[in-house]
Amino acid sequence: MRARSLHPQPGQDRRTRQLNQPTPSQTSAHQPCATTGSLSPRTFSGRSNYGENIGADLTISGTIGAALEAHAYGIPGLAVSVQADISHWRSHGERDWGAARYFTRRFARQILSEGLPGDVAVININVPDGATPKTEVRRTVQSRRRYYVYLPPGTRALAEPVRLQVRTVVEPELLEPDSDIRAVACDGVVSVTPLTWSMTARTDWQPATDG
Repeated sequence: MRARSLHPQPGQDRRTRQLNQPTPSQTSAHQPCATTGSLSPRTFSGRSNYGENIGADLTISGTIGAALEAHAYGIPGLAVSVQADISHWRSHGERDWGAARYFTRRFARQILSEGLPGDVAVININVPDGATPKTEVRRTVQSRRRYYVYLPPGTRALAEPVRLQVRTVVEPELLEPDSDIRAVACDGVVSVTPLTWSMTARTDWQPATDG
């Protein structure tokens, strides 16, 4: 299964167009709700994202969110992203997607054959720019370092829309040796990170019992 946006038809009003442009998570929820039996998806693959999803910023990713939503329906997920310079995010020029397709198929087959361990919700795959099917694959962990840093927008009329500028930050000396950022941004290998479903912290912390 692959997340898809539903496009508005000519002549639809603005409210109808908004209803027909769901979030990635909503599109991933649509398939299991709309199909049953033999048509039910056995695995979910978020679209090959144009830009890598690595580091502490994963919660901004629609691709990751869609795959996690699929897991809520009992469908194991792949979130596949291809490294792309920020300047290319909105230009969508010529790009070879062969490696991304290869690794998507490869890990989809593994999940269909073996399933996923109980604590794993999504396999987050990030394919470096210029990768081929022979590029090294590394099992990684999500880095605690930020990868995308948004820049202050400066003085502006607050009633006007603004698009925040973003840049990537890679500090090799601060990166975990097995991190996703190091794998993709420093070493140019395919990063494969198992992600869990739960954001609950493992801690003995308790809320205060009085004011």
